[in-house]
Amino acid sequence: MNSQQTLIAASLSDLISSCCKEQNRLVPAQGICFELFRRAIELGDDPAWFAVQQQFRPLFVRWVYESYRGVLDHFMVEDLLQTALERFWCALAASPVPLADRFACTGALLKYMKQCIRSACREWQRSEMRAYRLHQRLAADAQSTPEPRPLERLWTQKAAAVQQENLRRWLQEQCQDEAEKMVYRLSFEEELKPGQIVTRHPEHFPDVQDVYRIKLRLYRRIQRSFGLGG
Repeated sequence: MNSQQTLIAASLSDLISSCCKEQNRLVPAQGICFELFRRAIELGDDPAWFAVQQQFRPLFVRWVYESYRGVLDHFMVEDLLQTALERFWCALAASPVPLADRFACTGALLKYMKQCIRSACREWQRSEMRAYRLHQRLAADAQSTPEPRPLERLWTQKAAAVQQENLRRWLQEQCQDEAEKMVYRLSFEEELKPGQIVTRHPEHFPDVQDVYRIKLRLYRRIQRSFGLGG
């Protein structure tokens, strides 16, 4: 059995333990940590994906702080990191090309993850700037903006009702348990951040990572259901 076959046959717990040691030294080849990434991305192994996030979290968080030009709080860091992780996973999982044919080593994978973090930070800041400019325009135009006519208001209300009904139908068909329904409702309807969800419902979500894992599962299911690309 060669070294690659040995890695493929290794247990997840052995991989995690060995990856911790490998991370502290430069490994130019596709080693133990690379196999952890491969299982997470190619096999869709949730425990392996969680292990990748835990193993490299300090590095990822440092890159978020380095990439964002401005003040960050804990919740913003978590949201930016989750956005980057989702982008990283979706982009790689969507390709039929084996991971080993696209990346020479774990360092190359981490370099791509760093690019995803930088991109997420840039988009977040552009979004903030657009929101600020929109707020400024709305404030300036507030006095001159006419009230919507009754028919326009009625149409808007009906459109919103149809959209809500579609979301409820999707929830009934796609959410597999009560925890997924709660995360969907609290995240996308009440617009709560993962930390706020944990604070409000610690009996259901003991840790922020629990919320993130459920959000990622929902994202994957939406991607499969609606044919969205990475």
